[in-house]
Amino acid sequence: MNNKIKTPVSILQEMMVKNGTVPHYELIYDGGGTHENTFTYQVSCQGLVAIGTGRCKKDAKHLAANNMLERIAAENNYPALPPIPDDKSPAKLIPPPRILSDEPFVNAIGELQDMCAEVGLPDPIYETVGDQGPAHAKIFTIHCKIFTLIEEGTQTTKKHAKHLAARKMYDRVKNMVENTVNIQKIVKAELEEHNVDPDSNNEIVPVNNDDFIDFSKLSFYSKSSLGLKLSEFHTTLFTSNDDITRETVISELTQFSEYYLNDETDNDDTDFYSYLKELKNVFNDAISPLNISAVVYSFPTRCETSTDCIITIVLNSVPELVECVVGKSEDKKLLLSLFVRITKTLTLLLIKC
Repeated sequence: MNNKIKTPVSILQEMMVKNGTVPHYELIYDGGGTHENTFTYQVSCQGLVAIGTGRCKKDAKHLAANNMLERIAAENNYPALPPIPDDKSPAKLIPPPRILSDEPFVNAIGELQDMCAEVGLPDPIYETVGDQGPAHAKIFTIHCKIFTLIEEGTQTTKKHAKHLAARKMYDRVKNMVENTVNIQKIVKAELEEHNVDPDSNNEIVPVNNDDFIDFSKLSFYSKSSLGLKLSEFHTTLFTSNDDITRETVISELTQFSEYYLNDETDNDDTDFYSYLKELKNVFNDAISPLNISAVVYSFPTRCETSTDCIITIVLNSVPELVECVVGKSEDKKLLLSLFVRITKTLTLLLIKC
């Protein structure tokens, strides 16, 4: 008969296997090689996290498992677990991570805040979510949040935990920004391959009917909207501009619509592209306080016998605004209706709900 007492690690393992999963252990501090070896393990399962610190890896892992079992018991109102016998001396305070002489200190918190300002993200929010261990060997866990993005830092001091969380978030945001830049390069190459100059100063960007362009890539005019919630799309333009700016733009857009809709001047002598240039210049002047601008595309329909086209206007706002109309090619009334539609949409988004 085997009377061997099961360890917390084996008990937790069996418990999780019955639930169709296994606990995940991570050595988050390795103090081996010093005159006082100290190790810290973090275990996670069922959405819970626990930490254990000991003089050897085995003790730290068992303590982490035991703390996890206690958390599970508390979460499910199970009876309290008996304490683990421990005749070892208590672990002493874990020394903070050292910065090697050839590794200059990097202020991850400051770098992250600067990057957020550069790409239009709000300042990160730091929250202490974990404070475990005895008074002489505390382990702190801090979350860094930007909208729905969350990164975690666990260390022996709040300062180092905060810096670790900030560094992880900085790397994540930087990677997202770099991916956006790479997409922009792909878009530019795609357009140039089809003889469309993305840097052209032309008033309208024409797309050849015989060419195929992956329109899902046509986003090189877009600004960054990292971390922006879909539920906040309709309020972003309002909340990102002050009252004076919004009122000024709304007034300018109203004058724009009223002037061109009530314009009784005979424009028959004005060619389509001159009229487009005029509309676009006046419209961009009106929305310039919002630090956005408009780009107009013209796409011929796929029907070989039709002279119809699709005209689209895109605002490089956050979120991006798009309106389109379909009708006869180089129709000035159709063009005006497009600008009126985007004017109404933009005005609605600038008015407080």
